Amino acid sequence: MDVTAQPTAESAYYKVSKPLGWTLLTLVVLSLIVSVLIVRRNRELVAADNQRLDSQMGPRIGATVAQMTGIDTSGTPLHITFGDDGRKTLLLVFTPECRLCRLNWPSWQMVANSINKKFYRMVYVNGHPGSTSEYLRQYQIPSWSTVIAEADPGVLIRCNITLTPETILLDTNGKIEKAWLGLLEGEQLSDVERSLGISESKPPSL
Repeated sequence: MDVTAQPTAESAYYKVSKPLGWTLLTLVVLSLIVSVLIVRRNRELVAADNQRLDSQMGPRIGATVAQMTGIDTSGTPLHITFGDDGRKTLLLVFTPECRLCRLNWPSWQMVANSINKKFYRMVYVNGHPGSTSEYLRQYQIPSWSTVIAEADPGVLIRCNITLTPETILLDTNGKIEKAWLGLLEGEQLSDVERSLGISESKPPSL
């Protein structure tokens, strides 16, 4: 007797669930792709916002500082001009109350110990009047560098210095060549070393 096999409940379920499974898998893959694209886009937006923030709050690249005035740690007036000795100037801007500035001092000290003083001079700038002398006793300040314990507010405004720590490179005529905001670490510290010729066998051309 010819008996036609009837589909069981299990086989019918398999025929239905297999396409459904592929559909669900496709949706999962698409969701992952969309999530990755969203994360990447968010990172791009954050990077763009940070760049705009740096340009708004950081030093204006290309601006020229005709002179720097202020008071040193002993209360003596300072008057720094540019273009007289053919050296570039590295400004290290800090405030005694700044936690990030304290974290940044090891990098600044490394730069101070490695920089070629024949081609560069270093000026430490306190961005906020305070107990600069007591604060700086914690760190090794090169004897050949200059410390502005209280900077002329007009200089800070012209340089657009609003945050600390800031590391600013002025060319031989006092024009702002480069600026690094925040901690000097990772790629930012490597960029400082390249810009100052620290990681090279010879200093960069002036």
